[in-house]
Amino acid sequence: AQIKQAITGYGNADKSDVQQAVARELNLEEIPKPDDAADALAVALAGSWLN
Repeated sequence: AQIKQAITGYGNADKSDVQQAVARELNLEEIPKPDDAADALAVALAGSWLN
């Protein structure tokens, strides 16, 4: 929930919201595939912002 909160501003965001937020933050034209890649990028982004 903390990652979702950091990335989307909403702790109960669904997977597609997180994927779209990651793509937007990284200026990507497409959502990262596979889904686990988007999750890993979300963790990295949130970690960089929270430290």
